[in-house]
This record gives sequence, C-alpha cells and structure tokens, in this order.
Amino acid sequence: RFLRARQFNPKNAKIMWKNCHEWRQSAEGVGIDELYRQIDPFDYPERNHVFQFWPLFFHKTDKSGRPLNIHHFGRINTSELYKGVSVEKFWQAFLVNADSLTREVLPAAACAAGKPIGGTFVIVDLKGFGTGQFWQMKHLARGAFQVSQDYFPETMSQLAIVNAPSSFTAIWAVMRPWLAKETVAKVNVLGHNYQSALLELVDKENLPATLGGTCTCED
Repeated sequence: RFLRARQFNPKNAKIMWKNCHEWRQSAEGVGIDELYRQIDPFDYPERNHVFQFWPLFFHKTDKSGRPLNIHHFGRINTSELYKGVSVEKFWQAFLVNADSLTREVLPAAACAAGKPIGGTFVIVDLKGFGTGQFWQMKHLARGAFQVSQDYFPETMSQLAIVNAPSSFTAIWAVMRPWLAKETVAKVNVLGHNYQSALLELVDKENLPATLGGTCTCED
C-alpha cells in the first residue's frame, strides 16, 4: 500500500511507512493499537447516536468483492451530533473505524471473495447536502482526508459521489486541494441520475434501496 501510494519509490515509501509507524505509536496519547482495544468501531456506547447524525457504514460488497463504504452527508448535523458525543470521542471513533479496514474489513472481504481485496468502494450520498453543512464539517473532513491519505494509504479503490447538487462545484473547489492527485483520479462525481452507473459496479441486491438497489436490510 505504501509503495503504491508513493509510485513504487522505495525511499519515499519507507519514509511514509516510518511516519505512519510513529503516528500509530503516539496517536491520541495511547497509540492506535490501545485505542482499538478501548473502542470497538462497530459497537461503542455512542455509536447509535453518531450514526443518526453522521451516518457512515460498511454495507456488503460490489461485484469485485470490495466492501461498500457508504456515507450520507446530507444527514450530517454536527450540532446534534456533539450533544451526545464529545469531539474527542467522535474523532477517536473515526480513527478506529479507519483502522478496522486493514484489521478486519478488507481481510474478511478477501476471505469471502477468495482473492486479495485491497480497497473499498466508497459511495458518498449528497442528497440534502448544502454549503452550510460543509462549513460545519470542513475542519473535521480535512483532518479525516489527511489521516486517511497519510496513515491508511490505498485503502479506497474508488469513490462515487451521488446526488451532487449544483453547489457542489464550489465545495469541490475547496476540497480538491486537500487530496493527492492519485485520490482525485479515483473520484467520480455523479448527479441525480446515478443508479445505472452504480448498478454496473454493484449487484442490486447489495445496494441499499435508498441508492437505487433492492436491499432493505437495516443499515
């Protein structure tokens, strides 16, 4: 992953890996391994509250066996979110959720597919999302992108942004400089007629009905 993130330059990949190793030892004052022991990313006390006001979840797989990682940005409400969880705990939950990719999610997907699975297929739903919500989450989103790129490289194979409103052009102009060019190349911004594009990559029974599939299981 680190070699791919640095265009297979061994020297640069080694520097990236070293920085990641040092961060993992010191993150949040206890290190990522200890944080993972303290917080179960799939079952911590505040999870239901977090899910209500910042919904993101893993949901089955695409046709290639990649886990679907779905984010409903239009439902984000940080004012309500922080009434039930501290900023610190929410950030820690994000970190262990990111770490769960290489610890549990991708290995499980590889086992189910019977082949290596290196990354997720991320779907970001912008239905109901506006500039007001973006400015609420801007600082946190930038930090999340930075951590993902620096310490969990190449865990996202593809990103589809659906239901993109007209205002997203301005939002994307702010966000794009945060991302490495390799990450930008994986992004496909779709409008409201996105279902056929998603169904080319995801079987309809694996895609939530809210996104044009037929799955009605509990998120």
